[in-house]
Amino acid sequence: MKSRTIEANPALILGSVYPCRTSPSGLRSSRHVQKRRRDSVAGGKSAKGYWTVEIMGVSLKAHRLVWILFNGAIPDGYLVDHRNCNESDNRIENLQLLKSGPNSRARKYLGKNNTSGFRGIYRRKETGTWRVQLVRAGKKINGGEFASKEEAASKYNQLAIEWSERNGEPLRSLNLV
Repeated sequence: MKSRTIEANPALILGSVYPCRTSPSGLRSSRHVQKRRRDSVAGGKSAKGYWTVEIMGVSLKAHRLVWILFNGAIPDGYLVDHRNCNESDNRIENLQLLKSGPNSRARKYLGKNNTSGFRGIYRRKETGTWRVQLVRAGKKINGGEFASKEEAASKYNQLAIEWSERNGEPLRSLNLV
């Protein structure tokens, strides 16, 4: 059985797990399965820090199951995102539904080619200055050039806040300066 089939059927999910605020995974086992007792913490952590739960032989991400149990199905084109960027925090108040674009911008890791250490900042070889570029809704917004990468990062943050307020989009991608 595929993960989408299980996720589309909350009765199948509830037959194996139930939501619990005191569980580290956000879920507890609703029946005795192999070595796990009923009411024990459901699932285990993956190498990437996500809690996963096995239901009917299929490994599922716990945060998706928590969302489904509280809110129903996840619409196509949407992802369940952790508001605080902590992949193991599956409390329902920490989860939100986002379209793919905003969720990918919420990544806490910078690309492997990033040389500035900040999101949206790159060095111009010709001038030696740091350029700010915010990309939203497929559009590039130029924020200017600055002598230091810290100044550029502050300008990026200002642009991101302005964009968020203007477009009603969650504010997710600020640089720590």
